[in-house]
Amino acid sequence: MAWNSFELDTGGGKTCFMITLGDSLFIGTAKDDNGVVERIHELKRDKKTNEFKLKGGEIWGRRSKTPLFERIALQFKDIVSLLRLDKPIQEKAIAALIEIALDLSKAEEAFLDYVETEDAAVSQYHDPKGITPQKNALIYKNPTHTLKEIAEKVLIRIIIAYRKFPEVISIIRGETFNIGKTFVNNLAKLLPADHPDSKSFEYDNNWIKELYDIRGYIEHERWEILPFDVLQSEGDASCHVERCRVVIKSQGEKPINLAAYLNVTLYNMITFIEKMVALAIIDKMPYPTRIVTLPETERPKRNHYRYVADLVPEVKEKLPAN
Repeated sequence: MAWNSFELDTGGGKTCFMITLGDSLFIGTAKDDNGVVERIHELKRDKKTNEFKLKGGEIWGRRSKTPLFERIALQFKDIVSLLRLDKPIQEKAIAALIEIALDLSKAEEAFLDYVETEDAAVSQYHDPKGITPQKNALIYKNPTHTLKEIAEKVLIRIIIAYRKFPEVISIIRGETFNIGKTFVNNLAKLLPADHPDSKSFEYDNNWIKELYDIRGYIEHERWEILPFDVLQSEGDASCHVERCRVVIKSQGEKPINLAAYLNVTLYNMITFIEKMVALAIIDKMPYPTRIVTLPETERPKRNHYRYVADLVPEVKEKLPAN
């Protein structure tokens, strides 16, 4: 089946979109108020009947209201279709981005589990009724072990998404990019040496290396965090709650809030992938098209996209005014 996509207004405050990629058909819905994709089902084509059948139910059902799918997959769908690549190659690139988006969505959902679990414990133990005081001690159910396990799931899932990313760049560029210590530096070579964005690659290289170091500690069961703690306030019956913290080398020796680190790392990975896909595409755009970056204020009006395809200025200025 040819690769095609279209949007259909279903009414009821929702919009339905469909994407066909080879033997896969993705059907999703988004709320009209913010345009964020809520649910996606994948159907597979039966090669005997040539009909699409539901693969395994819903592959995207989220509590989060962030435009993750839009930023990682949807915004590049139409841009990639403009590249001088065979349709199967275009489809392969978008399918890989959808898979990465699914991994990052799982990381984001696990992060929400973390926040909900920790917030519930904070709420419970701020109230002295949730604690059994004893001489020189406070007795309560400590959530540290559970929180650490959830945090590990978040970070590992982010790593899984990152490890799949070089395939996307390789498909678009038509040359091999491998995961490893040189991956980010090889991406940096796509920019001129004096380009102002070149400095950001050093930052990306550092936080990604730290993420890999943490993954190694997790795999060898040596990752340490500062535990959730409840301290009784002096002079009254109230309690002070200390959330889980972690020491990150780039942030100095002072521990930082673990939830904040998880959130920033997830955001950094989404932004990194988004920008690197655009970088891989930018010099591949056929004349007279180009990629433009939308101002932040415009993105919510344009499906939360950062990048869109447009005509080059010398062609666009010759078009009749609306």
